Amino acid sequence: KGVRNVTDDASDDGWARHVGWYAMTSMSGGEDGDNEKKREFTYLSEALRAYDASVVRRKGTGTKRSDLNLPEDWELLFREEERLREAIKRLPGGRKSWEKKRREEDEEYERKRQAKRKREEEEARKRHEK
Repeated sequence: KGVRNVTDDASDDGWARHVGWYAMTSMSGGEDGDNEKKREFTYLSEALRAYDASVVRRKGTGTKRSDLNLPEDWELLFREEERLREAIKRLPGGRKSWEKKRREEDEEYERKRQAKRKREEEEARKRHEK
C-alpha cells in the first residue's frame, strides 16, 4: 500500500534499469489530505515504514491495522485499544451495557452542565437587577 517499484529503462546503471528503487506517496495536511508528498527510497522496508508513519500521522488513533503495511511495528498504538475492548467484553452485558453506561454518564454530565449554566444566568440576572 502506498509504495511502488520504479525502474529507469533508459539508465546505463543496471541496478536502476532492472531493480530500481521505491517511491512512496503520502497524503498529509488538512482534513482534505490535499498535501501530497513524494519520496524515494533504496530499500522497500524504508518506503513501507515511511508510508505507515505518514498514515499514523494523518489518522492518529483512528488508524487500523489494515491501513498499514507493517502493523507489527505499531503495536503500542493498538495495545490500549485492545485492552479497552477486552475490558468491555468482561462487563456484565458486554458492549451494549458499556454503551448504555456511557450514554447515561453523558446525559448526567449534560444535566449538571445545564443546571450550572442556569444558576450562573440566575446569579447574573440578580446582580444586574441590583
